[in-house]
Amino acid sequence: AKAAGTAQLTAELDGVTSDPTEIRVVTEPTVVSLSIYADSGGYPVILGRPVDATGAPIPCFDCGYALTVLKGDELKFHATAQYDTGEWRDVSDAVTWHTSDSSIAPIDAQGVMTAAQAGDAVITATLAEVTSNDVNVHVVEEATLQSLSIYQEGTNRVLGKGDQVFFRATGYYDVGLSRDVTKDAVWHSSDEGVGGFDSPGVFTGRSAGTVEIWAELDGQPSNHVSLEVFETSELNY
Repeated sequence: AKAAGTAQLTAELDGVTSDPTEIRVVTEPTVVSLSIYADSGGYPVILGRPVDATGAPIPCFDCGYALTVLKGDELKFHATAQYDTGEWRDVSDAVTWHTSDSSIAPIDAQGVMTAAQAGDAVITATLAEVTSNDVNVHVVEEATLQSLSIYQEGTNRVLGKGDQVFFRATGYYDVGLSRDVTKDAVWHSSDEGVGGFDSPGVFTGRSAGTVEIWAELDGQPSNHVSLEVFETSELNY
């Protein structure tokens, strides 16, 4: 790509020429769309995109979506720009963040929104005169936990003595709110001798055996997950 413009690329072999492919060279990529989304509902952001570790369907973040949050919560928003060159970039630190009602859901320059009081607000961002999708935020005063779900980061249900595996807990509330409650939940092991939790969500294997893992929050127990711990041995090659 030497200069701005368009060119036709072809290949030739034994007198046969391929169909042409048009190549367009630009001096600077142009933003064609802007997508924003928040760390919420069990969707951690990896490489600029939301990823669901539980395997559940992910909403269309580019279509505009709604979040229900509890008063006092803070949400970190992210922005991804898509360019006419076909690439995309995380531009969370470059966009200008907007809220339709700063008394309900103010958002700072770093994309951190605070649920200040009950009500509704719309969060958007702009970059190079391009406006993002809307994120509708509904702030509630209180919510009642309906169910609790835990899942393991990774799929290996076997670990060695002294090794650790990491769990997350998601709480689902009566107002349609879901949130990561890993640090708030009380974590349990069916056999502390085999393994247990020294910190929320971090399971450490202690001796060979099989255990059931679950969590509890506000009187609500979660699903159970089975783990097997084995004794490690030194192998001589």
